[in-house]
Amino acid sequence: MKTHRIIAGLAMIAAGATHAADRHADLAAVVQAERDFAARAQVVNARQAFAENFAPDSIVYGPFPAPAFPALGEPAADWPVNIQWRPAAAAISGAGDMGYTTGPAEFRKTSADPPHRYGHYTSVWERQPDGRYEVVIDVGIDHPGPVSSIPDWTPPVAPPHAAPAEDERARGAARQDLLALDAAVGEAAATDTVGAISRALAEDGRYHQAGALPSLGRSAAVERLQASRMTQRWAPAGGKVAQSADFGFTYGKGSYTQAEAPAEGEFAYLNIWQKRDGAWKLLVRVVNPVAGR
Repeated sequence: MKTHRIIAGLAMIAAGATHAADRHADLAAVVQAERDFAARAQVVNARQAFAENFAPDSIVYGPFPAPAFPALGEPAADWPVNIQWRPAAAAISGAGDMGYTTGPAEFRKTSADPPHRYGHYTSVWERQPDGRYEVVIDVGIDHPGPVSSIPDWTPPVAPPHAAPAEDERARGAARQDLLALDAAVGEAAATDTVGAISRALAEDGRYHQAGALPSLGRSAAVERLQASRMTQRWAPAGGKVAQSADFGFTYGKGSYTQAEAPAEGEFAYLNIWQKRDGAWKLLVRVVNPVAGR
């Protein structure tokens, strides 16, 4: 009997090691899906590439978050732009079913022309029933051209944290907790934007706001927020969590006031979250002020 327990224990350890190692493969698969998507946009028009790689329930920004379909899948004229992009950062859920990528994007009239616009995209990917990863939400910011090359994504040295899939009830509770947290941070930001975002942001978190290159790390994000002197307030319109209930995103819109013109307005946002030591931390915050609102 003791021998059977030892064998069973060894089997569980081996299974756990395989499970942990698989997160590296899943993260690489999400990054490869993004690279394949970008490559496809150089073969067919970007509109068609988007339609092929976006999930049926995906969200896009135009300028506020809204369903991508059916409009994205309907017959339409090709987009008059060539978009080239690549992943520079990425993360994956414990169950390997949901992850994100972000990186620089360049916009050209044709593939042979020089860029006339620069920015950063951010996409969340989710594994579909057929095993493919597809985009479930996507947003971008515009910013001046970078003064130096932005490195490509490279695999992390340590395997991404692995966790089992939770049941539907646990996932539902995690989603409600995340939406409540997002709303609480958005409300707290109305009186202390720098403090509210700083407390929520992971040490290695990213802050993307239209008009400037992303701020990498909490300290850089705080500097950017202090320099902008923008007061933000927001509330989520929706969100989703991974099967392991340790990774998810929230999205919606908010309002802002600032010292420079325009003195006030609205913005669209995307927040990507991950559980660190049992607490939700903000991995990426994307803020896009909306002109004329």
